[in-house]
Amino acid sequence: MPSTRPDRPQFLGTWWEKTIAVVVLIAGALLVLQWWQGRQPSGPARPGMAPATVVSEDATKDGRAELTVRYSVDGHSHKLTKSVDAAAFSAQGKVAWVCYAPGDAGDASIRLPQDPLCGQK
Repeated sequence: MPSTRPDRPQFLGTWWEKTIAVVVLIAGALLVLQWWQGRQPSGPARPGMAPATVVSEDATKDGRAELTVRYSVDGHSHKLTKSVDAAAFSAQGKVAWVCYAPGDAGDASIRLPQDPLCGQK
């Protein structure tokens, strides 16, 4: 009796099946890589900005004003006192914003509406 081998299915037998498998694997690897890089922070953390409520304004002799403002970040209220140009503060509608460090909302500065945005020079 002659010995016969059972027919085994060939896995990815033709060249086009192999090509499709390689393309699918590369596309999957690229998607995983893009997802992984999207989870990582890109570049340095930028400062945050919050609206402020002016609590008090005290004029000084040199044309500056000591502003005390209250602002809220992530549900926590903070208070800040800094010196600003009194004429600019008055001319810009007596509105103030607060720029704060990303990890420490207590590390802040006062920004008037026409000042550069937080973190820009």
